Amino acid sequence: LPSNMLRSMLSLRSSMLAASSMSSLSGGGVVVGVVRPFSASASASAAAAEGSGSPPPSKKVSAPIKMFDLDGRYATALYQAAASQNKLDAVKRDFESLVQAAKGSPTFTGFCMDPVMSRDKKTLAISSLAADFKVDNVTANFLKVLAENGRLNSIFTISERFEEQVNASSGTFVVKVTSASEVAPDGLAGLEKI
Repeated sequence: LPSNMLRSMLSLRSSMLAASSMSSLSGGGVVVGVVRPFSASASASAAAAEGSGSPPPSKKVSAPIKMFDLDGRYATALYQAAASQNKLDAVKRDFESLVQAAKGSPTFTGFCMDPVMSRDKKTLAISSLAADFKVDNVTANFLKVLAENGRLNSIFTISERFEEQVNASSGTFVVKVTSASEVAPDGLAGLEKI
């Protein structure tokens, strides 16, 4: 392994060990975070944010469903970001509109699934798209994170998992009823009330 790669791996390992030791000191909770490669610009922007007097982060919100797959973790992060800012409905509407538009546009679907286009180009394009469609800032930031992390190809699954989180938080359950014979209109109305 090149020495710079080995150093960054050791740095990552040290960060993870420090996080796990902090979690054991704070009552045994699990610390979940995103570890990004070190860059001078990232550390400079973090230092600027600390000294800028910016407001403290929003309240911590826990998701109603524990999701352990990668798409589920992204959906949970989106849920937590939207809920902490009381924007669940706006973000849900944004994603419903986006997915509906994407399903009708092979070009957008191809853009999301394209493994060849660089992450930088995808990030610029998705930022422009978010600005054009005037989506909520939580939605725009999340789409940008997906593009930066190369996860736009999972946008449909993440959207479904996010909807599961929102439905669970409101006590709504999506069910599929299968009947051997056609259901009478009054029976259908009764099912819809449940």
